[in-house]
Amino acid sequence: MNGGQIWRCKLNRKQVAGLVAATIVGVLFCLCVATANAANDLPAWAKVLDPDILFYSWPYPVVSPDGKWVAYVSKGFVCICNIDDPKPRRLSEVPNTWTHVLAQPEYAYAEGDSSVIARKLDRDAYQKWVASVAHDVIGLQWTYNGDGVVFAYQGPNADGKTSDCEIRYGLLNGTVTSLRKINTRIPYTGKEPAFYISRDRKLLVEPNYIRPRPLIWNLTTNKPQATPFTVLTPSSNSDRWIGLEKDTREFVITDKNFEIVKRLGNLLPANRTAQELLWSPDERFVIWRYQVGFDYYSNWEGGWIDLEKNEQFHMTGSYMSEIVRFTGQEGEFVRVGDEGKQGRIEGLVGTGFHFQFFARGDSKPEDVWYVHFDPDDSSRAHRECPGSPFYFSADYKLFVCGMSRPKQPPAGTIFHLLDRQRHLWRMPGEDNGKYFTPYEVVGFADQGRSIIAHDERRLFSVPVSAIMEQVNEVKINDDNAAKP
Repeated sequence: MNGGQIWRCKLNRKQVAGLVAATIVGVLFCLCVATANAANDLPAWAKVLDPDILFYSWPYPVVSPDGKWVAYVSKGFVCICNIDDPKPRRLSEVPNTWTHVLAQPEYAYAEGDSSVIARKLDRDAYQKWVASVAHDVIGLQWTYNGDGVVFAYQGPNADGKTSDCEIRYGLLNGTVTSLRKINTRIPYTGKEPAFYISRDRKLLVEPNYIRPRPLIWNLTTNKPQATPFTVLTPSSNSDRWIGLEKDTREFVITDKNFEIVKRLGNLLPANRTAQELLWSPDERFVIWRYQVGFDYYSNWEGGWIDLEKNEQFHMTGSYMSEIVRFTGQEGEFVRVGDEGKQGRIEGLVGTGFHFQFFARGDSKPEDVWYVHFDPDDSSRAHRECPGSPFYFSADYKLFVCGMSRPKQPPAGTIFHLLDRQRHLWRMPGEDNGKYFTPYEVVGFADQGRSIIAHDERRLFSVPVSAIMEQVNEVKINDDNAAKP
């Protein structure tokens, strides 16, 4: 066919019969292939953990501390599944939540897509339907010893004026206990964690980024507990907490009941406070951060402190969203984020990206990935460097990161696997055209040997060895050796 012309030819009866027969065979073959692909479209290396899920935004699935279990909310239930022996188990029903409503038989045609349902409803019916989804689940998390999960199920009371928040504790054996119903909602800002639970499960602590200062809720007395702290962070290896006392501006260590057991002194510069405290697993090192400006464009200041030697070193960064974490190797920490400079009018404009390890606060960085670019060069707006979301293996040797599709405008994120030696692999699987492709990642499991992921209907694991194949290797394009 060329323009408006139609190409025609004449066929005899025998040729027509042959063409029809070939067409029928071809159609049958395509149907068989399509059926096979629909049933087996996951590669052979993928292990299906739950073959019939229905997720809806947060809370996102979480992997247990030992990397053997995954907890998630699907079809209106908080569920758990063992990655070695996949037998999905429903722990606790959570009615009137999004996945609970979308899983109802009358909405089966939507296949979990709320927008499909919305298009069939008029304005009044749609508003009534959305109002019926009045409850939510937040703070899904594993206990410190991995014996179960804790989460908050909350929503309005019958009077429509007050709310209840029930803190539930589900064990691996299926037993679910209500720790307490508190007569308030726990705000959720999109940051994790939504709350901390003490190791004895008697106290709930809302982080300071939700309220002006941390709120301690005593689950035994069902009353809020006054706190003199402006920020609190639990230890990952004991029942102690580190905090900043409001009146004295001293760093303090408390016991499980928030009684001060050690004062570390006023280690902050004048006119500065801490908005975030990171505590190393051995409880010897601290990183504090403070946002200088009033919006997310603003830079931050902070410091790295050795509590044993009382050494401290100043730190700065461009964006408060930068990831800063201790790796568990003494005072070593990692920094992942964008760099910026003051714009012509207000806020910061991006100038680069860094992914670096530091042995201690005053050491030179070990660059895993570094990119510097001209903020005025629009062709670098969608640069080839890692971006959110970002996942770390427990030993900080492997990482999963998103990278923008290489076209304009940005059309989603392709997940990649990266190691500390700067080897990069594209996650295997077909590009499904979704924002996250080829599937969404949950995190590392089984001591970094596998990655938990999911598509729209299935939760599955991906062996790291299957990703580290030569066919999946990608070259890192950066200017790692040439810093500004």
